Amino acid sequence: MTNVLLYICRHGETALNAAGRFRGKEDPPLNSQGRKDADEIVKYLQSVHAIPEFIVSSDKLRARETSDIVSKAFKTPVIFTEKLRAWNVGEFSGKKKDKETLTELEHYIKNPDIPIPEGESLDAFRERVLPILQECFEQALEVGTGFIITHSSIIHETGTQLTGSHKALVVEPGGVIAIGLEDGKIVGKRVFKPLLGKNSGASVS
Repeated sequence: MTNVLLYICRHGETALNAAGRFRGKEDPPLNSQGRKDADEIVKYLQSVHAIPEFIVSSDKLRARETSDIVSKAFKTPVIFTEKLRAWNVGEFSGKKKDKETLTELEHYIKNPDIPIPEGESLDAFRERVLPILQECFEQALEVGTGFIITHSSIIHETGTQLTGSHKALVVEPGGVIAIGLEDGKIVGKRVFKPLLGKNSGASVS
């Protein structure tokens, strides 16, 4: 990738991540591993000499705590926004991710106009998230590299938009993807902690 414009970072681990439960609208803090994940994000970004002109973060606690660590390291203020919150999976939030619940969630993925009870439809999620991602990209074109601190559902959607596959860019908690230009085309790449194998399917954090 010749010109990285955005580094999109997944927040660090929470107790719900560790337990294999949907996060969605839940608002857990980082656990001890999650704080280490945030430190590792900083070390990775420093290792590639990334310097943020701006940092934008989800206002959920797990993202806020991650961005606070990143912000202090780079001495760059954070703009918090509810637009970067995870897909609100409503009644699934906090439930164990197992065959039954994943099958139920698939119904709403295949029917993106149908809202999840107590949550939002996939179409509504996209209408909320895609404009802020576009805005951040355009800002990076104007002023330079930006960092985004957010959730895996936003990274899944980024993969869908850029490659047609929601699995293409997934990373572990504390992972990072890079978005930039290559031969004039917008491309994305997993650059830190890629999530591979059987666990790389649908995730909501």
